[in-house]
Amino acid sequence: MREPAPPILMLARSASDHLLHLLGLRGASLQRPAERRQHLLTAIAIALPLSLGFSLFNLHTGFIVLAAVEALASLLLVAALWLVRRGQRALDWAESVTLVWGGSISCALVVFGGIEGSGALWIFAYPYLVFFLKPQGTAWLISLAWLSSCVLLLAAGDAIPAAWPYSDVYKAQMAGALLFATLVAAAFNLARVRFAQQLEQRVAENTEKARAYLEELQYLAARDAVTALPNRAGLLQSLEDTLAACDPAREVVIAVSLRLERFPETLNVVGEEAGDLLARHIAGALALHLDANGVLGRTRVDEFIVFQRADRNPATPDRVMTALHDIPLSFTIDGLPVHVDHIVGCAVFPEHATGADELLQRAEQAMMQARARRVRLSLYDDRLDQAFHRRTRLFGELREALARDALEVWFQPQHCLKTGRVVGAEALARWPRADGTFVSPGEFIPVAEQSGLIKPLSDLVLRRFFDAATSFHTRGIQLRCSVNLSARNLTDPDTLELLRRLLDESSLPPAQIVVELTESSFADDPQHLMRTAHALRSIGVRQSIDDFGTGYSSLAYLRDLPVDELKIDQAFIRSLAEGSRSALLVEAVIRLAHTLGLEVVAEGIEEPAAEQFLANRGCDSGQGFLYAPAMPANLFIDYVRSSTAREPRLPASGGSGG
Repeated sequence: MREPAPPILMLARSASDHLLHLLGLRGASLQRPAERRQHLLTAIAIALPLSLGFSLFNLHTGFIVLAAVEALASLLLVAALWLVRRGQRALDWAESVTLVWGGSISCALVVFGGIEGSGALWIFAYPYLVFFLKPQGTAWLISLAWLSSCVLLLAAGDAIPAAWPYSDVYKAQMAGALLFATLVAAAFNLARVRFAQQLEQRVAENTEKARAYLEELQYLAARDAVTALPNRAGLLQSLEDTLAACDPAREVVIAVSLRLERFPETLNVVGEEAGDLLARHIAGALALHLDANGVLGRTRVDEFIVFQRADRNPATPDRVMTALHDIPLSFTIDGLPVHVDHIVGCAVFPEHATGADELLQRAEQAMMQARARRVRLSLYDDRLDQAFHRRTRLFGELREALARDALEVWFQPQHCLKTGRVVGAEALARWPRADGTFVSPGEFIPVAEQSGLIKPLSDLVLRRFFDAATSFHTRGIQLRCSVNLSARNLTDPDTLELLRRLLDESSLPPAQIVVELTESSFADDPQHLMRTAHALRSIGVRQSIDDFGTGYSSLAYLRDLPVDELKIDQAFIRSLAEGSRSALLVEAVIRLAHTLGLEVVAEGIEEPAAEQFLANRGCDSGQGFLYAPAMPANLFIDYVRSSTAREPRLPASGGSGG
């Protein structure tokens, strides 16, 4: 074991290290070649004009020897400039030549002095030049050599011919001043170098931090923050690589979109932190059931994506879908049991898509198709997708048509089956196109209900309906006019208020207005429907149950709802035949309605045999192509005025009946 050094030696080493550090002889890094070249060009740009200027000045004032030295030294600067232009390898030579220029002029100024010896004052700039061009350690050696040379020349000045006569006091002051100038130049350069080093170190540290942040951002850009699974961007990159490696002749790539049902509502119950924990549990459960080459990602809060390569086999997509659908997503979060249902949609490359983004879209569309069909899993179906795109286009066109008030309200007459007289009319929305064709109500009304446009559509229909009904009334046509309200209309208090206002403005007898309640509205909110029906009764309008027998109605509704009539759906009427089940059902509905004091209206009467059957069973009235299709209000007025019993019958045109 080595013995510790004596205290005096340790003190000496410490003092030596401190002195070396103070003088900058340790830790001062060399400049980069580009920086050295720039410094050198800066020094030459300053020194060359000064050197030539002093040469001409001293020549003019009679200092011939000094002027000659300065002129020759200027040639050294020209040579240094030429070396700089030669490239990085000549920098050392260029610096040396420049320092020789400065040293030679300094020595000449010390010896010959110039006017009244004032030229010696310029030599104080030389240490700054040395420390500007050379590293600290090298600059110290050059500066000390130069300082020694100047002191020797001052001491031997009297022995040199034409030397300037300095006094001994001046020589002593000059030597001290040169040493001080050297120390100041060294200190200034050391501060500059250390500042540059600290700046470079901070730049390097900040660059490293920025690089780390960038890597983290790049990671987060491709990852879900909660589960650390690939997000959509990360999945797309991985899926593109998988598709590129897939051999479509022997393999397929199966993409599955898994949507969590009512997941946002679940998060509201369990809270944000527990929701993140639940998402990680779900991700873990799905990962456990992945095949070896399967990839799992999270693209939305409530959606996960799985894709994998597989051998070409028609049964494989169903197997993968079923396996993912059957995964139980039941967990205990903070002591609370949580179960999450999920829907699965699947798409296959290359059958359903040719690229990564398209394949993911097809899988998501398959999942949406499953939701629309109220099933738990679905393979992508192009026909359903086309229908979806058509509904989407229809939504935009319908919004525009409503903004232009382009929809119309037509009326289909209702005839008494005993007398043949027109006793009523049903208002039907019609959407004419510019080319004279019509968009079927079976297409645009479901779009309106699903998109939220049903409210402006119903408002438009109600206003047009009351305008026409008022016109009928003022022309002496006393008929019951029916208008259909959807389930959303019935749950909207604004619709009831609009109905009240329009009824007051029209001065129509409330009993001439019939509000048809669609059976499908019963399933949405039976209690609210009951309240709405009683509110309609308080207004005084009649009420009818539309499409009776095809929806969710029950005998309890017939008992409790304040309705006045039933409308038998046209599906039953069109299948009528003596002895058929439809005939028995229709006959039973007619008897039941009459027992309850309700009138019966049959829709879709197209054949005289059906009309005769209904009349024989006591059905009160009917509508359909046998009498007339729906028609604009002005034609309906003409039809009523010209109608006697069952004639004339208009041809079936202008839209479907009922």
